[in-house]
Amino acid sequence: IMKIEHCMTDFKRCRWPAPLSDLDDSVARAVDALNDDGDPLPEGAGGARLPIISFSHFLPRVELNPEKRFLFLPNLSKASGSRFLRERVERLRSSMH
Repeated sequence: IMKIEHCMTDFKRCRWPAPLSDLDDSVARAVDALNDDGDPLPEGAGGARLPIISFSHFLPRVELNPEKRFLFLPNLSKASGSRFLRERVERLRSSMH
């Protein structure tokens, strides 16, 4: 089984300024923090009259990946989720993601 660093082009094509590194969770933390600068949610957001629908490029929970035996890249889960994203989606309490 190939290492995920050899399968995903992100590891070869993305360069991060120090102290960010794709070898730990510093990049995921920094990218997630970019969401902190957005506008606050309006009053009543998340209720029945104003539901929140969230979207992300990555999976918010690693458990949503198919089982390794069904994947062309068995190590995909190592590069497709983020605990920071999961925590953010949980805090949002969106109706749909």
